[in-house]
Amino acid sequence: VRPILYRIIYLSFFFSSRRRHTRLRRDWSSDVCSSDLHVELAQYYLSKGNKTKALKHYQFAYENQNENFDVIKNILLLQIDLMKYTKVVSLCQETLETYPAQPILYLVNGVALNHLNNPKEAINTLETGIDYVIDNIKMEADFFKQLSIAYKLDNNITKSQAFSKKAEQLLKKY
Repeated sequence: VRPILYRIIYLSFFFSSRRRHTRLRRDWSSDVCSSDLHVELAQYYLSKGNKTKALKHYQFAYENQNENFDVIKNILLLQIDLMKYTKVVSLCQETLETYPAQPILYLVNGVALNHLNNPKEAINTLETGIDYVIDNIKMEADFFKQLSIAYKLDNNITKSQAFSKKAEQLLKKY
């Protein structure tokens, strides 16, 4: 934690003197290594419980290097925690074009769609995504929980209860 803290202190001092370092600041912000630094800052803020600042730095990292799946995953999970469901759906649709076999994208998208009260689309997304889950009982149970919620929102109580039971059975194995 200390090396990260020293970098943060250095960077805050560095950026505080605007006139002398305008050119260096511009070069730093456009540098590829700034993506790694933003990831470190995001992890630091996340460890301190500041999800809003962590999300902001993950988004800066994403702007510089949008192929990093871990950064995308962290953005999506933080957006779910911060209840930014519309942004989750938008980023999921964009990311699924590049990573169509990542089940976490379908799960997070389904969670967001459930919160946006769009159960039919959530059901479609979750049923597609569950096919990509391999050897991950916890994730499979999460899919079943979200399917249960989606069917309940769609007033299909029978299917909702069936998926809820499937999730409970899987969690007993876990």
